[in-house]
Amino acid sequence: MTKKHTLEKRKTPSQLYDKTTLLCLVGLIVLLVVGILFFGCNKKNNPAPYAEPYYEMDVVFDGEELTLTETVVYQNNTDAPLTSLAFHLYPNAFKENAECSPFDEKERNLYHHNNDFGGIEVLDVKIDRLTCDFVLSGKDDTIIEIPCAVDTGESVVVEFQCKVDLPRCSHRLGKTDNSINLTGFYPVLCGVDESGWLKNEYHHFGDPFVLTASTYFVTLTYPDNYTACGSGKCTTTYLDIDDSSDDDNNDEVLDGNSVKMKKTEFYGECIRDFAIILSEDFVVNTAIAKVGDGVTVDYFSITDQNPEDTLSLAVDVIEKFSSAFGDYPYSTYTLVECDMACGGMEYGTLSVVSSPDKNAVIHETAHQWWYGVVGNDQVNHHWLDEGLAEFSTLYYHLLRGDESDFKRDLSAIEEEYKKWAKMSNLGFDGVMDKPIYKFLTSGEYVATAYVKGAVLFATLREIMGDEDFQNALKTYYTENKYKIATPNDLISCFEKHHPGISGVITPFLEGKDK
Repeated sequence: MTKKHTLEKRKTPSQLYDKTTLLCLVGLIVLLVVGILFFGCNKKNNPAPYAEPYYEMDVVFDGEELTLTETVVYQNNTDAPLTSLAFHLYPNAFKENAECSPFDEKERNLYHHNNDFGGIEVLDVKIDRLTCDFVLSGKDDTIIEIPCAVDTGESVVVEFQCKVDLPRCSHRLGKTDNSINLTGFYPVLCGVDESGWLKNEYHHFGDPFVLTASTYFVTLTYPDNYTACGSGKCTTTYLDIDDSSDDDNNDEVLDGNSVKMKKTEFYGECIRDFAIILSEDFVVNTAIAKVGDGVTVDYFSITDQNPEDTLSLAVDVIEKFSSAFGDYPYSTYTLVECDMACGGMEYGTLSVVSSPDKNAVIHETAHQWWYGVVGNDQVNHHWLDEGLAEFSTLYYHLLRGDESDFKRDLSAIEEEYKKWAKMSNLGFDGVMDKPIYKFLTSGEYVATAYVKGAVLFATLREIMGDEDFQNALKTYYTENKYKIATPNDLISCFEKHHPGISGVITPFLEGKDK
C-alpha cells in the first residue's frame, strides 16, 4: 500500500505551556539527554570504549540552500584527557578544485553540472553556550578542531551554526532534478582511539568513515512540494505555521512564487550516521517484516515500475538475514531510489540505490548488519563490511533455497578475483588489510574489499560447514553490536567455532593466499 504523511497544524511551545512549565520541560529534556548518554544503547546492550554521542539538529532547506543548527553532547570515555574536539566537515570535499574530492577528474565532468559545487560554512561554534575559537584543518578544510579540555568521564555540549551549499551532482551530497541527497551534511565527530582523533581524509573511492553509533533527533523544515525520508523513525510531519504572525500561513517566496513549508521530525537511537533524501516524485510503499515485534519497511521510489516487488525483496532480505545473522534491532528500515553515482550507499536504518537492481538492494540491506550495527574502520579494514555485505548478497540465494544461483554467482566472483590475482605485474598485491589510500585504482579496491572479501567468507563457510559458519557470524554480530569491530574481533569469534581457522584468514589479509 501507499503510505501518506498526515499534516496537521502544530502549536508552538509557548501556546501550550506557561513559563514555569517550560522550565520544567527543559529540565526534563536535559534529563532525557543524560539518560540517553548513560543508559542508551552502548551502556545497555554493549558497553563501548567511549560514550554514545547525542546529536540534535534543526535543518532548514528552502529548495536551494541549507542552514543548520546543531547541538552535540559528547562524553569522553577514553582513558586519557582530550585537549580538543575534532569533527569532519564532509561537504568541503565537494568544493571546486578540492584535493580530496569524491570524484576523480573524469567523474567530475560526468557528475557535476553547471560547475555548481558545494561546501559548508561554519558561522558560529559554542562550547557549553560560550562562543569559542576553532581551526579548520585537513585537505580542503574538511576538519574543524575546537580547543577544549575534556577530562576522562567529562561531558561537553557543542553548538554549531552552519550554512551548507549543495553541489549539483549525483552523489552522497547533492541536488539533481530527481532528488536532494543530504548525507554527511553536518559536522560529525571524528572517530577516536588510544592515539586520539582519527582525522581521515575524504577519498574519491571507498568509504573513509569511522563513525560511532549515536542518537539523533532531527527536525527538517522544507517546501511542501517535497516528500522527505530519513534515518531513524519519522515521528511526525506537520505544516510549519508561525503562530506569532497575523498571517495564517508561513509561506516563503522563492523565485517569485509562494511556497508552503512543512516540518518532519526524525528520531534514531544507536545509529551510525544520519541521512535525509528528498524528492518531488517519491512514491511510497510500506510493508511489515516479521522480525521481533515487526519492522516497518518503507520504499521510496521514483522510476521503479514494480515497486511492490522491490519492497517485497527488501522485506524478505530483512527477515532472512535476521534469522541467519541476528535480529535487525530497529523498528524501521527505509529503502530509497534516488540519483546516486556509486550505485548505492548505506546509512543508519536507511539505504539508497540508484536503480531497483536486485543485488544492489540485497547488498545495501546487508550493510545494516555489517556497518550499521557492527561498525568497523572503513579506512583500514574496509573488507570487514564490504566483503561481508558482498558475501551476504551471494548467501541470500542459499537462505531462500536457491543453491544453484549461489554456486553460479560464487563461481563468477571467484573467476573475477582470479583475473585480478594474475595482475601482480601491474601492482596488484592482494593485501586486504591496508588503507584505502594505498590502492592504486578504484578497480583494485573493489577487487580486494568486495570480491576477495566475498571469496574469503565463502572459503570459510566451505571449510567450517554452514552451521558453524553461521553461528560464528551470529557470535560476531552479537558480541560487536554498536561497536567498532576489528579484524581480531572477527577472528576471535570464528576461532570459537572452528579453532585454527585464523590460519586461513590471515594469509588472505596479507595477500599470501595465492
